[in-house]
Amino acid sequence: MVEETIQSIRETEGKADSVIRDAQEEGKRLCEAAERKASEVKTEILKAAQQERADRLEQAKKDAAKEEEAARKEQEGMIRDLKARAAGMEAEAVDLVVSNLV
Repeated sequence: MVEETIQSIRETEGKADSVIRDAQEEGKRLCEAAERKASEVKTEILKAAQQERADRLEQAKKDAAKEEEAARKEQEGMIRDLKARAAGMEAEAVDLVVSNLV
């Protein structure tokens, strides 16, 4: 009877050791899977951030080009106005010189 009890205890200890080993292996497997998943998520987040940055940069370039074009057109208008004023002033100056000569 004592031997049976001892044998039962040994079997129970063996089962417990097996359960512990299985749990440790499962824990290790779960940790490795979590690390892989975290690495994948990190990679996806970095890709998304890089794409967003590239998109924003492209939009900023487009916006800058539009502003540059608007400024160029404004300057061209100002140049035309100045040339027209200068031409008018030149005609006035010629008239003034001619009138002073007469």
